[in-house]
Amino acid sequence: MPRAIIDFPCILLYYSWMNEFPSIDDSSKIDLFEKIARSRERREDEAAKARRAKLELELDISELQRREFLENTNAAPAPLETYALWLKTYLLQGNNITHSYDYPYPRPEINPGESTNSMQLSHIDKDGPHYSEVARHYTDQNVYWMPLKPFDAIPTGYGSTAMTILLMPDIDISEEALKPTSGDTRCGWEFGHTTILRLKHDKNAPYGLSASTNQPRYIVSYPDVEKYILESE
Repeated sequence: MPRAIIDFPCILLYYSWMNEFPSIDDSSKIDLFEKIARSRERREDEAAKARRAKLELELDISELQRREFLENTNAAPAPLETYALWLKTYLLQGNNITHSYDYPYPRPEINPGESTNSMQLSHIDKDGPHYSEVARHYTDQNVYWMPLKPFDAIPTGYGSTAMTILLMPDIDISEEALKPTSGDTRCGWEFGHTTILRLKHDKNAPYGLSASTNQPRYIVSYPDVEKYILESE
């Protein structure tokens, strides 16, 4: 029967026990040590499961907050033309594009009220890969979201729960609603990984608008957006 895999600290412990209990035969010492090693492995597995459960709970809460925010504000995917307006306004203020992608501006693939299901890798352990069925809803899409109603606060989001929010000047948004929620004071981290793009009326600006963002080091452009801006000159 194969012996349990033993790491270096356990080997040192084993040899110290061998010297401390000379009256116990070697076979019994090895059996005892292997029981301890297996017990340790079980505890580590249980700790890993507890960590995964905690992360999954935090993710579930963050996903719910994101979904409620988008639903409560009647948020809709921002059309290409709207993002182009924000980007053009921002560039006219003397700013630069920092990230030019070679794929089109993101558009919704799921209609309101619909969802899709797919199998995704959940985690990998000693038994191999584990998969889970994941439902993807309308509000789960990675698009530029445009709230159509006022809100009280922007939820903090990281990774898949982060959003890119485009705020239009005709929506009455209080400064209180734009206060940071993540507790992180670094520029661009006020709402976790969420990006805020804002257009405001400005009578002193060339087009009567000013553009701002909490992520000045991440200004994105797409080929179709650039084409639209240049052709609309």
